[in-house]
This record gives sequence, structure tokens and C-alpha cells, in this order.
Amino acid sequence: MEILDRVKGKQEYQRIVIEFFLWWSTGTGADEAELLVITLCEDPSNIDFVRSLLSHPSRKVQLRSRAIIALLEKDFSQFSTSFLSSSERSVSRTIASLQSFGDPPKEGHTWIDDRTVEEMLVGAISRAEGQFCREYPDQWGHEEERLVGRLLEYLRQELGNVNRTIRDALSQGFGSPVSIDLQYRETTKSEEGAEGVGTDTFGVDIALILRVAAEGVVESERAVFIQAKKLERRKDDGPWEPSFKIKPGQRDDLIEQSESSFYLFLAPPMIREECWMLPARFVRNIMECRRTKVALEKNAVSRGARSLSHWLVYDVIGLWTGDERPEIIQKAEGDHKGRKPRFLVAVTVRKGKRHSEEFPGHPT
Repeated sequence: MEILDRVKGKQEYQRIVIEFFLWWSTGTGADEAELLVITLCEDPSNIDFVRSLLSHPSRKVQLRSRAIIALLEKDFSQFSTSFLSSSERSVSRTIASLQSFGDPPKEGHTWIDDRTVEEMLVGAISRAEGQFCREYPDQWGHEEERLVGRLLEYLRQELGNVNRTIRDALSQGFGSPVSIDLQYRETTKSEEGAEGVGTDTFGVDIALILRVAAEGVVESERAVFIQAKKLERRKDDGPWEPSFKIKPGQRDDLIEQSESSFYLFLAPPMIREECWMLPARFVRNIMECRRTKVALEKNAVSRGARSLSHWLVYDVIGLWTGDERPEIIQKAEGDHKGRKPRFLVAVTVRKGKRHSEEFPGHPT
């Protein structure tokens, strides 16, 4: 970098540069500034200078200094593990997680109204589905229930990391008081019955309850039904099948019970490392148009689907979907008569007071 050449051997100027970039760099320029500061810290005396900036009047400089010191000394005990939740997480991404809260908040695309938080949620869910997809070629032979359980656990861990990141930012005076919690449990065989809500049969892998409480903005409780379908190989090590298997009766029962019914398509990485979501009614529309009775081509799915990350953040948490009818919510909670969903999932999102009351009804 030209700046490094100009300040080479001039420690006083190096320290001016370090403080300037930690204080004023924003956006894409922050990435280059970060690399420059880390390079300058090859001189131990500059590390001492960065440490002295922990008492800087700017909270942003304090936070960035803490992050750089932790990274250089490989001592992350002062931060939650959320900053290093992914094995491939780079220095740039780590510090970016901290820096993003120091910049002026950007208008969001949902009622959360904080684009930094929304993008963190999308990123966390994307990492979970990416990990799942990369492992899929070795795991696809398991039953769909086991695959779904693996995916849910990855989601729970990543969203927990987001909460810890937000708490760390709040402790430094940055960010919005938002929390998101995902809990789930798998029902047992003895809990299974047959009856749905207004239908003779009920086949749902995931019943998701969303509970939202945003001070002075919105409060809502909604349910979503999800049926998972996995892509199979023709043989153990053969090519992947061109289509997902769909049971028309199960599909139609999903639609009859709730318009907030979706398919979750599980597959190895295709164009991107993501799981696909399609409304059950859209699945039926495609199959009717293609005159297929029990299969849906994976190419048709990928063209019309949303990724799990965008669907969960912008559609579900964003309150663009979800069924508020009491009988559907009871079914999703496992309290309705008849067959229970295989997985009961509760997602709770709060914005406002940091110590708001807990919602009842989380799976335990």
C-alpha cells in the first residue's frame, strides 16, 4: 500500500494513521484500513499504541481496537464465540461484525428496521444451510427426520451466535435491542396419530410457531407448516435423481389446512449452498402445469424457490406469511388432537426492552 511506504520508519506518523483509520474509516474503506492497521502492528510498539486506544473517547475506536488486539494476540476471551462461529471466518469478517454496529443504522427491509441485524440473521442462516448442504452427499441416505434435525440444530447454534454478537455490541453502546431464539423438539412415535385440522390425514415434518414482540410496533403469533423432501441418488454413489418425490394427497392436505404451508427441499450444493423453500400451493401449480403426478424436477424447484435464509428472515420473521387461526397454532404447538408434527419449532423475536418477559410455550 502507498500509505505504508510513506510512513515506513516513521512511528509518529504510523500512530496518526492507525488512530485516523480506526476512527473514520467506514463502508468498504474499512476493509483496507483494517489490513493496514494489522500490518502496522507487526511493530510491537504499535500494538501497545492500539491497546492505549481502548480508552479513546470514541466508542467505535474502542471497539475496533479491542477486536484487533484480540485477533493479533489470538485471545478471544473478551468476545463471545459468535465472532468466530464459522471455521472459515476471516479477520476481515470478524472485525466487520463489530464495525457494522458502529456505523449509523441503515433502514431495514422488515419491521426490525435495522439492516445490520437483518443481514446478520441472513448470514447466520446461510452458514447453517451451507454447512448442511456440504455434508448432504454423505448424509442423504438417512431418513428425512434425521436430516431435518441436523439442519435445525445448525440453525439453533448460528442464531444463538447472532444473539451473543448483538449483546456484545449493546454492551459497547451500539446496535438495536433485538433478540431471536429458536428452540425445537422432536415428537416420539407414541405421540403420532392420524387426523389433521379439517383433514383425515396430517403429514408435516416441521410445525413452526413464530412469536414476535416489538415495543410499539407489532405483536403477533403465527404458525407455519413445513414438509421436507430430500433429493436421492439412483444408487449409493450414482448420479442424483432429477426430481423430488411428492405425495399428491399429502400436498393437498397441507394446502387445505393452511395457505401458510411450505415445502423444504433438501439437496447437495447446486448453484449455491442453500436449502429451497416453495409454498405448497405453488408446488401444486407447477406439477399441474407440467402434468406430473408424483415428482417435481429439481430445476423447476431451484428456479422458483427462495433460500431458507431469505424465506425465514424476510417472509416468516418479516410477517409476510403465517397462519394466526387458533386451531392451526394449537396444531403447531402439538396440542391439537390427531397426528402431531414431527418437529415442534418455536422462533421468538423481540425488539425493545432488553429484559422483556419470556413467551410461554417454547418446546422443552
